[in-house]
Amino acid sequence: MKRRFLILFALILLFNSYDIFSQAGMGRGRVFGKVLDEEGKPVSDVLIVAESLTERGTVLKGISDKKGDWAIAGFGTGPWRITASKEGYMPSSIELRVSEFRNPPITFTLKKLKGGPSALSADKSAVEMLEKAENAVKEERYDDALAIYNQLIEKFPSVFQILLNVGYVQMKKGELDSALNSFQEVLNRLRERDGDFSKEPETAFKAFTAIGEVWIKKDNFEKARESFEEALKISPKDEALAYSVGEIYFTNQKVDEAIKYFELAANIKPDWWKPYSKLGYCYLNKGDFKKSLEYFKKSLEVDPNSPEAGTIKAVIAELEKMTK
Repeated sequence: MKRRFLILFALILLFNSYDIFSQAGMGRGRVFGKVLDEEGKPVSDVLIVAESLTERGTVLKGISDKKGDWAIAGFGTGPWRITASKEGYMPSSIELRVSEFRNPPITFTLKKLKGGPSALSADKSAVEMLEKAENAVKEERYDDALAIYNQLIEKFPSVFQILLNVGYVQMKKGELDSALNSFQEVLNRLRERDGDFSKEPETAFKAFTAIGEVWIKKDNFEKARESFEEALKISPKDEALAYSVGEIYFTNQKVDEAIKYFELAANIKPDWWKPYSKLGYCYLNKGDFKKSLEYFKKSLEVDPNSPEAGTIKAVIAELEKMTK
């Protein structure tokens, strides 16, 4: 009788301890595997981190050995995310349901970072530096921002895209020639690396647009037009760019140039009220009241409830009096 009681007591303890482990996401499960590079060679000293997806804060860790082998014990049954990471490589993750009994081996294949933005984004300290630089720009501490960007360029010489940030800050400081050089260097590096802009069109688009803005500030509208046209070649369906370029010209009292880009924006996106409204103001500026009225009415036709609808209606009313 006493023996049965002891056995029963032991089983109760066992089941209770099992429940405690399960509730904490812990258990007796074991997961193992291998880490290889793209050539199939083992990668040592890779940090393997397992995170429970049901029990927040439950984390298990391991390290791969010289053969690339790794193993972690202590898993509870349930969904887990396992991540393999090592400096100089892109991290790799997998989500799976782990059993406390038997689990298949997991092989991670890590890709070496070959420079470029991915190398920077994988570096935690570099990301923090970028955030500090962005905050410095917001607070108009431009010299501090430039100092941080230059540190990043020194640390990641292949990440020439940082020069876009440098150029924007230089432009804010009024250092237009320096900004122009920074943006142009981005285009030069893209050409040197790829031969054209097809592999990284977004970066080239930003550089050409920024160069156009610099030329506007330097009152060289012909050079600005050339740069904006290059940007539109890369992204010919970008109505926002066409509209923005029109705004730049209009603000600088280059009404005829502004009209071309507002018309382009309207052609790209015919159901957008804004370019029609701006065309109305352009022709109003030129003294062509009939055409101005036409475009203002078109703007209302496209969107009678736009944020500027009330103002446009008032302008239409005045123009109708003037054209009678």
